[in-house]
Amino acid sequence: MLRGVVARPGRPLAWPQKSLLELAALLFSAPVGEIAGRGEARRVARGLVERCRQRLVPLAPDDGVRQLLDSAGFLWEEPFAAGRAALAGEYVVAGRSRLWVAGPGAFRRRLLAGVASARGLRGRLRSPEARSHWRRRREASCAPPVDSARRLLARGRFEMAQRIAESARGVEAAALGIRCRTRLGRLEAARRALSRLDPTHLGGDELAELAETAVSLHANQGRAEAARPWVERALRRASGSLHGRALLSAASLARECGDLVEMDRCLQLARPAADDAGAAWRWRQAAGLAALARRDPAAACRHLGRAVRDSRRRMDRFEAASLWNDLAVARADAGDLAGAERALLHAVRLHERLDGPRRTTLALCNLAELRLRRGRVDGVREILDRSARRNRADGNWRGLAYDRELVARYELARGRPERALERVESALDELGRRRLHERESALHAVAGRALGWLGRAGSASRSLDRMRGGPAGLFEPEELPALQALAGRRAEALESVAGGPAASLWLGVLGGVGPEPAEWGRLAELEPYRAARLVADLELVAPGSAPRRRARWAARVLERAGNRWLARRLEGSLSGAWSAVESYLAVERRSASDLPELFRRAGYAGAFLGWRRAAAEHVIVPGAGGDEERRAALAGGSLVLRADRIDGVLRALFALALRDWRPPPLVSAARAEGVIGSCPALLSALDRARRLAAREVPILILGETGTGKELVARHVHRSSSRQGGSLLSLNSATLSESLVLSDLFGHARGAFTGADRDRAGIFEAARDGTVFLDELGDLPLQAQGMLLRVLQEGEVRRLGESRVRRVDVRVIGATHRPLERLTADGRFRQDLFYRLAVGRIELPPLRERGGDLELLTDHFLRRFSSDRRVGLTDRARDRLAAHDWPGNVRELANCLAVAVALAEDGVVSVRHLGLPESEAANRGGYHQRVLDFRRRLVADALDAADGNRAAAARRLGMSRQALSYLVRALRLE
Repeated sequence: MLRGVVARPGRPLAWPQKSLLELAALLFSAPVGEIAGRGEARRVARGLVERCRQRLVPLAPDDGVRQLLDSAGFLWEEPFAAGRAALAGEYVVAGRSRLWVAGPGAFRRRLLAGVASARGLRGRLRSPEARSHWRRRREASCAPPVDSARRLLARGRFEMAQRIAESARGVEAAALGIRCRTRLGRLEAARRALSRLDPTHLGGDELAELAETAVSLHANQGRAEAARPWVERALRRASGSLHGRALLSAASLARECGDLVEMDRCLQLARPAADDAGAAWRWRQAAGLAALARRDPAAACRHLGRAVRDSRRRMDRFEAASLWNDLAVARADAGDLAGAERALLHAVRLHERLDGPRRTTLALCNLAELRLRRGRVDGVREILDRSARRNRADGNWRGLAYDRELVARYELARGRPERALERVESALDELGRRRLHERESALHAVAGRALGWLGRAGSASRSLDRMRGGPAGLFEPEELPALQALAGRRAEALESVAGGPAASLWLGVLGGVGPEPAEWGRLAELEPYRAARLVADLELVAPGSAPRRRARWAARVLERAGNRWLARRLEGSLSGAWSAVESYLAVERRSASDLPELFRRAGYAGAFLGWRRAAAEHVIVPGAGGDEERRAALAGGSLVLRADRIDGVLRALFALALRDWRPPPLVSAARAEGVIGSCPALLSALDRARRLAAREVPILILGETGTGKELVARHVHRSSSRQGGSLLSLNSATLSESLVLSDLFGHARGAFTGADRDRAGIFEAARDGTVFLDELGDLPLQAQGMLLRVLQEGEVRRLGESRVRRVDVRVIGATHRPLERLTADGRFRQDLFYRLAVGRIELPPLRERGGDLELLTDHFLRRFSSDRRVGLTDRARDRLAAHDWPGNVRELANCLAVAVALAEDGVVSVRHLGLPESEAANRGGYHQRVLDFRRRLVADALDAADGNRAAAARRLGMSRQALSYLVRALRLE
């Protein structure tokens, strides 16, 4: 024992258990964890070290003294009297002194009674009287054994309560012993004792208590249904408030068995218990757990919070610790991780004063999960290993499954996805051998997350298929889209995008347009680790989508959190920029596609690079751009670079573009826009476009997808008097309703969440130019009304603003939908239709353009083989002519681009085209049949909804964005 120590005021910097571990190592001259030998002192020291080695919460000093004196009985012998005297202390504050004894409160109060000086207090601690006070505190020998056991049970002294209950006789003592074993985690022993217990002579109160114990006991062993006989006995024989307690046990049993209807029925029958001051907390706790089972964390927090607030002094320590733990789980499910950690710290402090393993296997285990979710992994693995050892020894298979899941999550948090997969496979094997399905879905979800990080999309998708139910609740909201997208399920990823700061970022990345620069500022709403992990996920899904300064910040945060694997992935994308430049410079002959590829490989796919001149405009890198801009004169026009931040690498890329890129030569008007053909229907449409361009009238371009509607719109713009102005485009099908309104008409600061500054819409930005609205049939009704005002009055009003602004633009619309039918059904405004369809231009599909297929084929062959001569075999030309080309010119261009790349000998053959011999040739394969079925399903839904994607999406049970993605993927546009 140390004596003569003078303490300084204030909280110590180190936690008490750290000082105790250092003292143990000093006394026994051995590193912590290696104290060997058979002596009693060494045995006690090993137990003390084992209890103190967890590092998540500080050890209460008085509780440490209690544990030491309980386990080291020899300290009460005469040779250690001087050491016991060191427990006495004296506070001196402002000249006033106060005596103190380290240890439990009851022991302290007995020793301080009648003592006036520190010298007298130390003398009492040296005397045998101190040991008698300690024994009276522990044994309470004046009370009957069962009453003593009950009091000890309420105080959390389960070991002593069990010994007293075992020494007594009768079914009441046996029932108390079962409760003690259950709270000590000795589940198998408690189950055997429960099976031997004769319930005939038990009263209603004992039966009500045993029903609760039986549900907890059997549920933790994975066989909750075995508790039903005890619950039914309690329901038959309990009365009054005890009957309500039995009903709550029945509700708990129904919840463990997954019968939510029966759970709600029992809760409703037990509702009068909520008005009983002594039992209200039990009903509110059951209602909170029921809300968690229904995935309603807000209601769970409300019920459990009120139970803690109103009834914390009406329950024993074990019940209070359980209630705080349940409240922490509810707060975590609601997304309040900081509040959940505070609640768990309360639970841990209460469990520290209880016997048994629940401090490690429940409260600290839940705290470990929270720390993992917040990226704070120190000390977590040690807790999980200890919990797994204890749960395995006690037969707590449900707790063991949870431990195994958390170990896999720990490996993910440390950036070790391969090791996480090994942990998942091992856990699934063990659970399968025990026929236990607890946490099986969560383990498959963790496997899907790890496989997605490793780029194994097919395996990740199969792991998600093995889950029962969806992944909601197993990951943070911002992780769910990454889980689906990295498994190759972009449509499901769009559906899983929830609200919150990550929603707009995911919608931008999954929609292919990239997030707005202002949206990245919303990362500040997340905790740093979660925000950094989100940036890494976005980069894995869409490389180059994150601004470089965000990626650098995220890499630093992940490195500090111990996730070096993700940090290295981000750093690799950053350091790879100069390698991409070096590879580009090493190529002697460069093609027109090399610059966009250079920007992508360097990690700047989100930048915009284009060339502009009064009569021409060419987009080189079609990124979203940003606030910073750089310009340089080139070939009578301007080369323009826009990005969120133009750093040294971007400046070097811009200089290379200025040196190497040249605008395409201007030929005839039709060919300059890329419209090639001699079909009379096409020539008539182009002539009509040229003549309408000279008139200030709105134009509506109709035609199937891929027929060149946007090219004709550019032709109209550059043939009109507005050619000196801008041509701005918007595709209505790729954006949500709120984004369409904002992009078209602009918004004021604060108009909606994320609108941190004023923004002009494209009608204002076009300024004496042209606005091209693609997929006009998907325009929301609200936007249709506002567009009509632009056409009639030349006025716009930004979202969230009352001021009217004048605009002078020409509107060109395009769609492949039957607007007349949509107008007749009320899904498209009739007045807007007639206002837009003043000048109608209809483009023929490729299958109706006769010899144009040959002209286009030769054009694309020359375009994609600029450095060599590529020819086409006769069979390949026949295959091209036999194909129906549902994607029209766009599909033909894509087909020939791939074929030219595959034709190494300069001759494109049938095998390079990848086109079927006939439409029936490929219908026999499994994948093609699935593809055909999906195509028919989506097409039928669109036909039934007359082309309205929102209505078709409701028929199919998916979001409109997911349906739009499927329409493009299945080539139904």
